[in-house]
Amino acid sequence: MKVRVALLLRRSINKCQDATGVPIKFRDVSEGIYNLMVVNISEIQLTMFDEWDGLLSAYGDPAVPLFYRLGLFGLFQNLNANPNGEELYKKFSHFRETICGILFVKFSESNLGKIYIDRNLEYLLILNNNLVSTEERKLIETRFDSLLNRWAKRNSSESVSET
Repeated sequence: MKVRVALLLRRSINKCQDATGVPIKFRDVSEGIYNLMVVNISEIQLTMFDEWDGLLSAYGDPAVPLFYRLGLFGLFQNLNANPNGEELYKKFSHFRETICGILFVKFSESNLGKIYIDRNLEYLLILNNNLVSTEERKLIETRFDSLLNRWAKRNSSESVSET
């Protein structure tokens, strides 16, 4: 599980900044603009990606129960939740300051061995508490609910607390 989440963290960071931390995408953060990173997790480890993996990648260990903690610092995680993560906090700053959420999507059923592609997608949306208000969160989720089906049991309109 740790390797799967760490790989996801690295891929997500590499999509918006180069190895030195210089932004390459998602530079505009203006009112009414919502930068979302979309990650298709349909074929990751035969779809063994779950809600806890998503929360770990976004908010790190403080966002998940003790059993699921892997010693990871999340992309949206604040430094006060882990004072030892100062280097990662700096490395993830562009992501945390410009990406409003991570939209994990997966096919409802595996497409392995199918002749056709099933485009019925389900989603888990984890929004950035640093950038998205409760009102904005509800509006965004209402829009996504009209297009896709949620696959997580958790009500993603709740803010993630870092305890």
